[in-house]
Amino acid sequence: MRLRPLGRLAQVLGRTTMQLLFVIFVAICLAAVLFVAGSQSLRPYLSRGCQGVHWHRAFPDVNTTDIRSFLNIFGNAFCFSDRHALKFSPTDKVMQIYHARNPGGGVDALELESFAVALQRHYNFNLQRALHSSLTLGELFAQVRGSAS
Repeated sequence: MRLRPLGRLAQVLGRTTMQLLFVIFVAICLAAVLFVAGSQSLRPYLSRGCQGVHWHRAFPDVNTTDIRSFLNIFGNAFCFSDRHALKFSPTDKVMQIYHARNPGGGVDALELESFAVALQRHYNFNLQRALHSSLTLGELFAQVRGSAS
């Protein structure tokens, strides 16, 4: 009796192992699809240049270090590099960025929770009280600065 190559592999590895390999393969494919979808959703933000000019127009009396520190906290929580964090504008909505980061819904990387913890640690600021669907990074920055005073 001549076995097909996949049949032979299944015979050698066993049925349970083959099922596990199939589940792993499907999970990898799903992760790749979600990664591509997330990359597409974030393109409007990440394809633009540094938004420092917009931050300085919105907050002319705030030094660059304070703005960068806030954006780095945001970027770290949302898994963006420091370079990419500077591409977010004061008019960008926190929840829109969150949904762009997690386009499939479902399980996320706890970005909002990480951001809340970091804001609490660095500024003694409670994100949960301030967060709403149209909250912008600029509005949040103003509130964070007000609470730190």
